[in-house]
Amino acid sequence: MDSIPVPAASIHCADLSTWRQPPGALVLIDVARGRLALGALFSADPVVEASYHHGFPADLGGGPYQRRAWLTNPLSAELSATYVVDGTGVPGTFATVGDALQQWKTDDRPRALIRIGDNRSYPETLAIDLQATQRGSFLAIEAADGMRPHLQLAGPLTVTGDRPDFVLTLGGLLIEGQIRLETSISRLRLIHSTLVPGLSITDGSIPSPEPSIVATAGTPAAPLNDRLSLEFAFSISGGIAIPRLARRLTLLDSIVDGAIGPAPDDTTTGATGPMLYAERCTVRGEASLRGIEYASASIFERRVTCERVQEGCVRFSYVQPLSRVPRRYRCEPDLAEALEIELAEQAAP
Repeated sequence: MDSIPVPAASIHCADLSTWRQPPGALVLIDVARGRLALGALFSADPVVEASYHHGFPADLGGGPYQRRAWLTNPLSAELSATYVVDGTGVPGTFATVGDALQQWKTDDRPRALIRIGDNRSYPETLAIDLQATQRGSFLAIEAADGMRPHLQLAGPLTVTGDRPDFVLTLGGLLIEGQIRLETSISRLRLIHSTLVPGLSITDGSIPSPEPSIVATAGTPAAPLNDRLSLEFAFSISGGIAIPRLARRLTLLDSIVDGAIGPAPDDTTTGATGPMLYAERCTVRGEASLRGIEYASASIFERRVTCERVQEGCVRFSYVQPLSRVPRRYRCEPDLAEALEIELAEQAAP
C-alpha cells in the first residue's frame, strides 16, 4: 500500500499527559513525552512512518549521526570474536545484549566486539563477569554507524571478577541506568554515548542524585581501581564517583551533569576523586578532586576543590568563584573582576 503523507498544517503540538484522540485528520504530538495521537479519520490500526532530524548543537552523546572513525574495526586481527545484536532474527545474531554477553562468556574470547545494529530499546539486566576471561581482555559494546540503540537497565550494569588489565568500551549508546565497577579494571571508555543523568528518563520529576558511574575503592589493604583510567569523548553523563588513587579521569568534548567525587565506599576523611584532565567540557556539579592536571576551554558551574594546587593548570575556562584549583590563566570570572577593579580605580578621584 502506498503511504499517505500528512500535511504539516494537520500536525499540532499538544499536551498528551492524558491520552485523547483529536478530531478529523489531525495528528497531535507531545514532544515532551514522546507521544503521538491520530485523529478519528485514520484507520484503527495504522502503520505510521516518521522521519526526523536529531536536534543537537554538536555530534555529542548517543545520537544517530556518523561516527565511523570512532568504531571498532570488526575485521581487526586483534579481535577474536564479533557478536551482532539486532531484531532481524537472522541466524548468528542475538536478540539482546545480555544474550551476546552470555555467548562471549561461554566462548571465553579475550578481545571481542558486540555490535548493535538498530535503534531499538533494549530492556536489559546486564552483568560482566571477568573471572572466566583471559588476561589482556578487551570488550566493546557499541552501536553501528548512524544508529543509537537505547539500553534500559533494570539494575546497574556491574563489572565483577579479577582482571586489572581489562578494557571496556561503550560507544554510540543511550543508557538508562548506572555502571558499577566492583572490581579493578584498566580502562572504561565512553565514546559518543549518553549515560542519562539521574539514571532514568523521567516525566518531569526531579532526577535522582545517584551517580551514573561508580567505581569502588576497596580497602587500604586491598585497594580496587587504583590503576583505573576513566575516559570520556563526545559523551554525556550524570555524576561520577571514582577512587582518589585512580589513574585519571579524562573528559574530552563532554558534559558531566552531576557531581564528581570519591568512591562511595571510601570513608577516609577528606576523600576526593582522582586527577582530572579536561578539554572543552562542562561540569555542572561540584567537583572534589585530587588535582587538575590540565583543564582548557571548560566550564565548571559549581565549586571545585582540589587537594593539590601546586601542579597543573586551568586556562581559558570558567571556574566558579571560591574554588580551589591550580594556577589559572585567562579564566573567568577572574578577567571580568580584574576589569571591574581597573575601571573602578580609573574612575576614583
